[in-house]
Amino acid sequence: ISRDQSRQQQTRSAHRLAARVLAISADAIVTVDPKLKVSYANPSAEALFGYGSGELIGLELGDLLPERFRAGHGAHIARFASESRPARLMGERSEVVGLTRSGEEIPLEASITKVTLEGDVYFSAHLRDLRARKAAEQELAESQASVATIFKHAVQAMALIDPEGKVLQMNQAARQLLPEDIDPLGAPFATLPFWSDDPQATAEALETALSTCLAGESYRINTTISLPDGRQQALDFSLTPVLDGGRPFAIIAEARDLIAESEAP
Repeated sequence: ISRDQSRQQQTRSAHRLAARVLAISADAIVTVDPKLKVSYANPSAEALFGYGSGELIGLELGDLLPERFRAGHGAHIARFASESRPARLMGERSEVVGLTRSGEEIPLEASITKVTLEGDVYFSAHLRDLRARKAAEQELAESQASVATIFKHAVQAMALIDPEGKVLQMNQAARQLLPEDIDPLGAPFATLPFWSDDPQATAEALETALSTCLAGESYRINTTISLPDGRQQALDFSLTPVLDGGRPFAIIAEARDLIAESEAP
């Protein structure tokens, strides 16, 4: 009797612990019965969908989905019920759309598990709100688009170089310093034919400058280059390392027309 009581006590403690873990989970957890009605929802799920304590219990699963997804989602559940595996794990999370009590559609990342209890199959969904991530991704995309636009239309010549010294991007102002038949993308920056009458010496100097940038230091010099039409142009030329965790992952090359700057009011 003592051993049985001890096992029962351990079981009850395990159940209480599991209930507390589910209750404080940052993931929204919703469990539905074989009729796809909500039988359990943790506080995170109630907050996510905009319901009060206990108000999700008894609702149809379809009540938490936009109408256009309800029939299809039921078919997904049916297919999962027929599969042998008990779960689609976190690494297999798919993106779904939920519907809040107020009618707002929200992007969700979901994984699902199933368990058979007394012959009936129950399904439990673990959900994560993707709104903050989507907003951050949108903000990043807009920021990158702005930077790309500035880079593309900048008056001064600019190029982005990888740590191996090859050109990743080059704006129109920089391309105008090259012969029209030259495609700079992917080419070694140091050997592009717009630097001087002594390409070998210039290439060696630029290789040294790129090595300086890879050590985390900027490089800057006033120089004269040969334009495609044969004219000479005085430039303020610089190489600036872009650091990530203290290590360069790209180099920005810039060239400013010294004559134009000196004549500016």
